[in-house]
Amino acid sequence: MDGAGEWVLRDTVNLKETCGHLVEQGSDVVCVVGVGDHAEFVFLELGMFDNDFVAYLHLGSRKVEKVYRIHLDNDDFRAVHPFMTVWPPSFPQLLASDEGEELRHG
Repeated sequence: MDGAGEWVLRDTVNLKETCGHLVEQGSDVVCVVGVGDHAEFVFLELGMFDNDFVAYLHLGSRKVEKVYRIHLDNDDFRAVHPFMTVWPPSFPQLLASDEGEELRHG
């Protein structure tokens, strides 16, 4: 094989130790719903029945926090698509048509 399809295990994460303080005893739902560039972080769906949520896990520091609560009765949650941009963001300059005239939005 030319190596293009080979995977290498670089690290492991014990989810009970890392995320155990966020979930109730007996929770068994764990799904990876999004991964950042270069696998620096992951978004996990965690929980049980009506207490599901999405957690952000930074793999380098093992820091984890809840970022979204899933409402099962009215939420069509499927996946996370991380959006990344430069910081600080830069925006194009808005120009008025005449000196001192307010900008018109339309």
